[in-house]
Amino acid sequence: MVSWYIWRAVRALCMGIYTRIQDMRQAGIPVATYEASEGDPKEWNEPRVREDFTRFFESLGLTKFLH
Repeated sequence: MVSWYIWRAVRALCMGIYTRIQDMRQAGIPVATYEASEGDPKEWNEPRVREDFTRFFESLGLTKFLH
């Protein structure tokens, strides 16, 4: 299982990430991603990220993510 943070503010650093994610998924490796900006904390949406990861873990047969 891989969790991948995608920093939207710096597009150049993200080049190739989506291809790597697709390659890992095709190889059968579960991948979860989340996006945020280190430069703008207003873009961080903790409830959404928690819900996304809860769904991801549940899709793997794991129990609900508790905080």
